[in-house]
Order: sequence, then structure tokens, then C-alpha cells
Amino acid sequence: MHALTNLELRFIISELQGLVGGRLDNIYGAGERRLRLRFRTRTAGTEDVIIDLQNKLLYLTKRAEKAPPHPDDFIMGMRKQLENAKVSLIAQHNFDRVVVLDFEGEAKLHLVIELFSNGNLILCDANYEIMRCLKNEEWKDRLVRPGEKYAFPSARNVEPSELNEGLLARLMGEKHIIATLARAVPVGTMYLEEALAQADIDVTEIGRGVDGKRLRKLAELIGTLCISPSPRIYESSSISDYALCELSNFSMAKATPFPTLSECIDELASKASHMPKQDKAQAEEKERLEHALKEQEATLSKFEQEATEMKAKGDVIYVNYAEVDAKLKEAKEKKKPKVELDL
Repeated sequence: MHALTNLELRFIISELQGLVGGRLDNIYGAGERRLRLRFRTRTAGTEDVIIDLQNKLLYLTKRAEKAPPHPDDFIMGMRKQLENAKVSLIAQHNFDRVVVLDFEGEAKLHLVIELFSNGNLILCDANYEIMRCLKNEEWKDRLVRPGEKYAFPSARNVEPSELNEGLLARLMGEKHIIATLARAVPVGTMYLEEALAQADIDVTEIGRGVDGKRLRKLAELIGTLCISPSPRIYESSSISDYALCELSNFSMAKATPFPTLSECIDELASKASHMPKQDKAQAEEKERLEHALKEQEATLSKFEQEATEMKAKGDVIYVNYAEVDAKLKEAKEKKKPKVELDL
């Protein structure tokens, strides 16, 4: 199961909007770098949210879990600050993997959830001064530790709705198009691969070489691929993952639809938690090896393409050998230094 992409996080945020207006009832530890936040809402009653920083996941859950008997100091401090606080806002920051929950109580507070790198949870006052954080961190352009002003990551992500042929053309360079897109338009590699396939563009094509017609189609596909999501779980002997929509790469796997993305993640997380440790380790190793194989196949495809191009150039030289040889000799003669001897 993969970590939430920027696009998937947007849909999770929409699923959490029912919590706005509700109150935070309690916070529990729920495993390694994993927390459960319990809310009381007027319409749905009690709702639980899982923040899984280890796997970079955020989702609603209906599954009962036994809370650890002795919460740590971080959990106790969060309870003290946020208990019974009213949720006034839940938002994704700048199409990044950063979520902000605003709370109103005795004072306004911001809870920032970072779902990138090692993951972090940061509680700030009304002015975004950090009160406590799960982990102190030092980045090139910002510090995350109590007493510091919280600074959001300076990511410059392109939203799918902003894409057009011109913007894509400006982004294209000498790298494989999938690498360029993954860095600039972080909707998730699986969705980019689907859009590329539908636009008849190979993932190993050099970005600058893709014509305008296909770029225009690609921009449209990325912009509309998941406008109307149909969440599902894909399962086979080699796949156990979730997706926002139908994916041709997973066509051989069994697809099970779910009403929400949260329910997909909750189902897979539950299965993973009941998997024996040895089986889980084997599954993770298998996933790692399959990812490595996929990268190697892409590299092999690139080398085969380059070899074909080099062979074509060699064939041209062979057919025109006499002319090429004459030109080389002519160039060599021109480069010889002229030495005049005064005898």
C-alpha cells in the first residue's frame, strides 16, 4: 500500500469536511508514529481519524482499536491543549502533502500534519508559533521545533486543473517525461502513467521530444482523470493497493469498489495489521523488488531505444562510407598546423 499522493490527499480532505463544526473528544496513540483522533459531530456522532506518519496516511476509520494503557508525554500534551476544541477548518496547504486543522477553544490553535519525508505533527498557536511537535527537524530553509515560527514547505507544485499545453511544454526538458511530471505535477506516478498511456506517450520518451498535440491531450487527461473518483482496492498475488479510479496497469488484478478512499485505506490497513510479521516482511520485500524491477525495465527500454538510434546512425555512415571518410580526411588536414622552416 502506497503513501497518499497530493491528489489523493485532496480527496481525503473532502471526506473529512464532516468534522468541521465538531469537537475533538480525545487523542490516542495507535502504534509506531500513529495516532487516533476522536471527534464528536452533530450529524455523524463519533468519528475517528487515523494519522499514520510512519506510512504517510490520513483517513477516517470505523474499526475499533485498543488504545495503549500509558499515553506518552506528547499525547498527554496534545490532549491538554486540544481537548473539546472545536474544529473550524480542515484544509490542504498549496496542493502539498500538508494538512492544517484549525481549532477554536480558549485560544485559536493550528494542528499541522506533514505527510512527507519522515512525517511530523506540529501544534501551533494562533500566530503559527510552534508549541510542540512530534519531532524536532532542521531543514535548509526552516526549523521545526518549539518556540520557532512554523514555516510551510516551499514546494512549487502545479495543480492538475492549471495544466495546459503551453505549461507542459515549458516544463519539458531532456529527462524522461515521467520523471519531469512526477516532480512538477505530483498527482501520483500511477495516475501519470495512466494519463501517458491514454495520450499515447511512452514513459521513457524525452519530454522535449513530445509533440504539442499529445501534450495537449496529456494536460486534459491529467486534469480530468480523477475529477469523479471511483475509489477501489486492487488485489492479486503481487498487488494489494488502492486507487482513485480505474487503472489499466492493474487490469489483471481484482478490483473491489468502495464508497470512499478512507474505506479503501482502512480496509488495507486492517489486513496489514493482522498479517503475521514474517508474511508482512515478505510482502514489503516483494513490493520493493517489484518496484526495482519496474525501474530496471524502464532503464532497459531507454538503452534499447538508444541502441536502435545508434545502429541507425551506424547504418547511414556505412552506406555513405566513402563520403564520410573524405570529409574526415578533409577536416583532419584543415586542423594540421602549418610550420614554415627558414633554412
